[in-house]
Amino acid sequence: MLMETIPPLSTTKFQTIELRIPKPFRGDAFKIIKSYLAKPPVLAAPILGKPLVLYIAAQERFVGALLAQENSEGKENSLYYLSRTMTPNELNYSPIEKLCLALVFSIQKMKHYFQAHVVRLISRANPIKFVMSKPVLSD
Repeated sequence: MLMETIPPLSTTKFQTIELRIPKPFRGDAFKIIKSYLAKPPVLAAPILGKPLVLYIAAQERFVGALLAQENSEGKENSLYYLSRTMTPNELNYSPIEKLCLALVFSIQKMKHYFQAHVVRLISRANPIKFVMSKPVLSD
């Protein structure tokens, strides 16, 4: 998955202004990302009236999502990719809470898609069922 390849690049900090190639760019990570993005079409435009599919994933330190839609030929096209590194506090979340985090992050970033289309959620677990069945502690 692309999300597993990107961490060396996303954690790179450029300390100097000199034009140097950072170490992660010298390795395989950059080559993998470059070859992946060079294969057309990487992303497609959404088709109005057709439902969307949202895939969410949570790794140990990263959450990500893929928004896709079936085209007229029955093949699934990618519309939008998202990923981010978790904060130190979020690293302590349980796996199901990390999936919930991925879902909330996706909704916040892609709400314009969700307002215009029916969206089907796909994940390894069912975070919505977990959240809805969790007892609420109140006074």
